Amino acid sequence: VPSRVQDRVAEEESEGDDDEGDGLEWNVGFAELPRRPSDLYRHRFPSKVGGAPAWLQPVDLPHPELLTCPLTHRPLDFLAQVYAPLDQVHAGAFHRSIFLFVSPQGD
Repeated sequence: VPSRVQDRVAEEESEGDDDEGDGLEWNVGFAELPRRPSDLYRHRFPSKVGGAPAWLQPVDLPHPELLTCPLTHRPLDFLAQVYAPLDQVHAGAFHRSIFLFVSPQGD
């Protein structure tokens, strides 16, 4: 099966090639189990799927209203956290993570 998947990906890439290009660079990643539980500590800036968020600044958490579905008024479920450092360092900038929350009802 993996070879058929690889063949299909290669076929789609060759079909989608054009001279114009979109100017974007794509990076694809896959979730892996941590080598050690300590790899998920917040000071290691983890990327993770599921569980609880590893907030980078636990003293400055989002207001509960921001973590509530505006349609159902139920708390959002944590889905993933991705470490996404900036290419250029700005004054006062530290590290950056993207947190993804979803509605438990799919709304």
